[in-house]
Amino acid sequence: MSLIFRISVQGANHIPEQGALLICSRHISNWDPLLIGISMKRPVSFMAKEELFRFKPLGMLIKSVHGFPIHRGGNDRAAIKTALHILSLGGALVLFPEGTRNRTGKGLNPLQRGAALLASRSQAAILPVAIIGPYRLFGKVRIVFGEPFVVMPEAAKAAELSIAEFAEARIASAMYDVLEEATRDSAHS
Repeated sequence: MSLIFRISVQGANHIPEQGALLICSRHISNWDPLLIGISMKRPVSFMAKEELFRFKPLGMLIKSVHGFPIHRGGNDRAAIKTALHILSLGGALVLFPEGTRNRTGKGLNPLQRGAALLASRSQAAILPVAIIGPYRLFGKVRIVFGEPFVVMPEAAKAAELSIAEFAEARIASAMYDVLEEATRDSAHS
């Protein structure tokens, strides 16, 4: 990858070395899962839109790097079951809670509910990530890992929200915060 992009990683010290981990990142390019994966010392799995698996060679490649299909726009029980199984084994799972690429590269699109559902059912640590492009040949791409957190049922109860509602708000807030920090740091470098 360093032959294609100049990759800068910040906050790698925030990545837990073990235990169930839900990595929630803004999604700006098809390169995102690969760059997050190579930026971490532990293996990761990730969801990929089912359309990518229709071309057999690409589907085989995605599966070989621990990707599995998700049917977007609905309740894909098989994908949720696979994700929960990975987390129950103490694995790391990359998700893009926006549900699709952020084509503007600015801010966050509204989050889908999948990350909050997985967080509320798994008690996995959540690691917010910001990726700052643009992805241009030999261009600088920054991957910024925020501080991990766990959604605690007691905090949801105190906020008078369901665990899933609280998880959704907390994930969105953490993703926004790490994105703001990364954007601010980019402006000063």
